[in-house]
Amino acid sequence: MGHCYYARDEFDRAIESYETASVRFYNGHNVSVLLCLCRSWYAKASKDQSFVAMSTSLKYAQKALHLQPSDKAILYNIAMVQQKAAELLFGLNPSKRTLKDLEWAILQAGHAQRLFASLAADPSSVVPYSRDIADQRRKYGESMLRRGDEHLATQKEFEVEAQAKLDAARQRRQMEKEKLETLEREKIEELRREAEKLAEERRKAREQAQEWTREVQMESDEERERKSKRAAKKVKVEGESGDEGGEAKKKKRGGGKLKKAIDQDVDNEQLFSDDEVDSKPAKKRVPKKRVVRDEDDQDNAGGPRKKQYKSKEILSDTDDEDMS
Repeated sequence: MGHCYYARDEFDRAIESYETASVRFYNGHNVSVLLCLCRSWYAKASKDQSFVAMSTSLKYAQKALHLQPSDKAILYNIAMVQQKAAELLFGLNPSKRTLKDLEWAILQAGHAQRLFASLAADPSSVVPYSRDIADQRRKYGESMLRRGDEHLATQKEFEVEAQAKLDAARQRRQMEKEKLETLEREKIEELRREAEKLAEERRKAREQAQEWTREVQMESDEERERKSKRAAKKVKVEGESGDEGGEAKKKKRGGGKLKKAIDQDVDNEQLFSDDEVDSKPAKKRVPKKRVVRDEDDQDNAGGPRKKQYKSKEILSDTDDEDMS
């Protein structure tokens, strides 16, 4: 199946089939399968211009050589892969390769040059490769490696510039980060100052509110004290007024009794004075006079009798005159 996929240029599926067969059936020790894997990875690397795939191809070729060290065909394949890896990197843009890979590829290309020279000069009568092609590969390798120093210089310059750009970008990011951190610190510091200011204002407001509360409480206490004093004074005044009124009433009542007693004494003196009894005759008793009004005459003449008013006993000067 791997051969079929390889013939259809389906190198990924061919590689998958070869690797499955190598692991499942040969435990990775079959030279033919390893060489098929080397050929498939080589074709994939040439198609995709992938240095990684070319390195994988070289790895499988070296494994096969480890199992059959005397196989000159494997040596030829190794030399081809090493030379092709350098050729591939030389054709890539500096941005798609690294200086480390380029140096390694040039080193491997130099090793390929020695292999091609050895294979072209092999004195054996029968070899599994063409000596002419091996010699041509050696000559091509020499001309290719002459440009190796140029590629190395170009790659170094590119990577230096790239590193400088990277450092500049990293520095800019670091500066931006520090700037953001500075702004963040300033913002935090501003918030802290505002919080302290707000806390101070709140503290002053609380102190002022407490001071106002104390003042209001003191005023309330003073007002209550004044009210209590006024109430006590009022009660005292009312009590004193009540006492004076009671005493005045008692005095008034006592004075009335005293006056009445004095009047009785005077009457008694007048009634029982011996001088008046001897000098004046006894007074005649004056009958009560009945005052009859015109309304009474009308009532007596006809109509019902209305309320009548009788005069009291009155001793007046006219009575004394009549009696005399």
